[in-house]
Amino acid sequence: IEQLQLRAILKGTDKNRAMFEDPDGKTHIVNEGMIMGREKASVSHILNTEVIITEKTINYLGEEALTEKIISLEVSEDAPTRTPRR
Repeated sequence: IEQLQLRAILKGTDKNRAMFEDPDGKTHIVNEGMIMGREKASVSHILNTEVIITEKTINYLGEEALTEKIISLEVSEDAPTRTPRR
């Protein structure tokens, strides 16, 4: 998961999807609830500019814990910005 880059959020009428790019340049489209990566992390939420991933981790006592990671969409400085319509 650390090697994947969030490239786009695809807004739909039903549910949002997210497009990630791996180090080889391949794209992967994910939905909420999908499992990704060797860590078998779950895609918890796909928001407007972020994807929240939940991973199960095991601490030093052997207890399971859930950890959330937020992956944000990178916005380039030269990207056009939208102005609200009036």
